[in-house]
Amino acid sequence: MGLQLTYEEKHALSTFWEFYEPRRASIRERTLARVTRWPQWRTVLERTDPDQRAREDEHSHQLQSSAIVDGRWEPFLESLRAQGEHYAMAGMSGMRLQFRSTYPSAI
Repeated sequence: MGLQLTYEEKHALSTFWEFYEPRRASIRERTLARVTRWPQWRTVLERTDPDQRAREDEHSHQLQSSAIVDGRWEPFLESLRAQGEHYAMAGMSGMRLQFRSTYPSAI
C-alpha cells in the first residue's frame, strides 16, 4: 500500500527537496564535520572506506529522491530501518541522548 501523504505534506516535501538538492554536498560536508566530534561516529566513519561511504551516500540519496519526487517510499523506509538496525548493533543506540544534550532545540 505504501505511505499515504496529504497534498500539503507532498508540497512541503517538494519544497524541502528544491531547497536541499542544490545544497546537498555542502550540508553533507558540514554534517560530517560535526558528527566526527562524537567518538561513536568518528569510529564508525574511520572504519568505513571513503569510496564505500560515497557509494552508500549516493544510493541513499537516490532512495530519498525516489521517495520524495516519485512517491516510492518503501525502499527508502526499508533502508532507514536497516540503517537503524546497523547502528543499534554497532552500539549507536545512545546517540539520541547525546544529540539531545548537544542540540536540545532540535528534538
